[in-house]
Amino acid sequence: MKRILFLSTSLLSVFSVQAQTEPDMIRYLTPVRGIGAQSMAMGYSNSLIATDNSALFLNPASLAMVKKTTLSVSLNTNQGSVASDWLGNKNEQDFSNTKINQFSVSYPYPVSKGSFVLAFGYGQTENWDQTVKGGGYNTSSSFVEGIYGFNPSDRVSRSGLENFVASKRAADLMFDWAIKSNLFQYRQVDGHPDLLRERSIVFGNVQQDYTSVSEGGMNTWSFAASSEVAEGLFAGISVHFFNGDYYNKYSYSEKDVNRYYLSVQDSGFNYINSKNENTHANFSALNFVDKLEEKITGYSVKFGLSGKLTDELSGGFSYSLPTSLTVDTKNFVDMYMQAVDSSGVPLIDVFATDEPIDYASSYNLEGASVIEANIAYAGFPFSCEAGLVTEDWTNSRITSPDDSENYDDLNDFFRFNTKRTWDFKLGVQYAVPVIQSFVRAGIYSQDSPYKEGGTRVNRLSAGYQFVSESGYTFDLGYSYNSSSETYLGYAPANKPKVTYKEDQSYSSFAVGLAIKF
Repeated sequence: MKRILFLSTSLLSVFSVQAQTEPDMIRYLTPVRGIGAQSMAMGYSNSLIATDNSALFLNPASLAMVKKTTLSVSLNTNQGSVASDWLGNKNEQDFSNTKINQFSVSYPYPVSKGSFVLAFGYGQTENWDQTVKGGGYNTSSSFVEGIYGFNPSDRVSRSGLENFVASKRAADLMFDWAIKSNLFQYRQVDGHPDLLRERSIVFGNVQQDYTSVSEGGMNTWSFAASSEVAEGLFAGISVHFFNGDYYNKYSYSEKDVNRYYLSVQDSGFNYINSKNENTHANFSALNFVDKLEEKITGYSVKFGLSGKLTDELSGGFSYSLPTSLTVDTKNFVDMYMQAVDSSGVPLIDVFATDEPIDYASSYNLEGASVIEANIAYAGFPFSCEAGLVTEDWTNSRITSPDDSENYDDLNDFFRFNTKRTWDFKLGVQYAVPVIQSFVRAGIYSQDSPYKEGGTRVNRLSAGYQFVSESGYTFDLGYSYNSSSETYLGYAPANKPKVTYKEDQSYSSFAVGLAIKF
């Protein structure tokens, strides 16, 4: 996913918090790919040839082919790692979790002709548990220099300074914080006693470190009904109710570990301390923290058709109405600076904003419609299914009655920077009748919603199924994917941009059981 992790806060001037940015919209509106061990093993491409309740989350029409009451459950173990490369310094973090991520039941209701099937299920469709750390020693620039609006070539007259600073602080929240934290100072321009220049008191030779801890996931409760409307033609509808939570704590710091600023001429600033004494302070450390908690609720509706084309070929089509979500958010953001005196002794005074941001609000998300088409070949001993999923992300919208103007800006940004996506998926299986088993493999190729900067992610999968004579099936599924992205850290004025790279690998192992009776 494309993101500006390091300066998610750069949107503070417009949106006030790290929440309600385009990565949040993509995170919450990503369509359900499929759930369960069997579906995972086939690259989530088994809506037409599944032997469990996979169709409940893929194409509800295919549920009408269920002949017996089927109970299905699966357990997932997820493991991954993120390796960060910040200024040539590598830091790798591992993460893992194990959860019951799916259970469902389908019931063929007795009818005189054709079939009619009802189904209910639960699945954890997204898991956001992840920790990322990075850092290194930067000799050339500081995050403070990346606060937009700052330019060391700016000049302002002494008489106009007060109005200049007041207007800039009103427009830029981060600049306001920097001024209150004494991170910007004004110095006389050489040879021009009436002119002042703006200067960051930090401009490199600092140890930079960041940590982002994310937790949470999206849960889906699904209800479906499917019927054989004509011989070999099935139609269905499913309603999906979502509830989820997302927590993120992002921390960033810059520290003068080598006491560089004690030796820099004209460094630091003078202030009146808590004892009413005139004191000189030199930069020691900058700390920034951003905490986000969000609760997500909503729903989507999917319609499906499937049917036999020949004895061995079948096809399917599904259409999902735009997902509608409500997000309740709590956000806490704070930034402060620590300093030392001319002898390097830490000062007890902390230079900070008047009040950190600490507030709660809510907003609404509406996704785009999702279209999926599938075709399957059911032969013996070989069978397969292929699918295509498309969604126009430019139609996604975020709204809130409290701040419509700022959300219009975000919607414009989202519309101009996203595109229609095309996901491809393929699943194959081979029957081994001697041991009453199936061997499976698959791939799900997920397109990036971004016009630029995003990369396609290919999830490779494999699995095994044992079919008993007593009416149950035992499934194993495994999937793996990796990605590499380069992100913008910050862009200091008149200096090179600071970027960093993250290499991520993610694997999931699922065990599933389906019982028919």
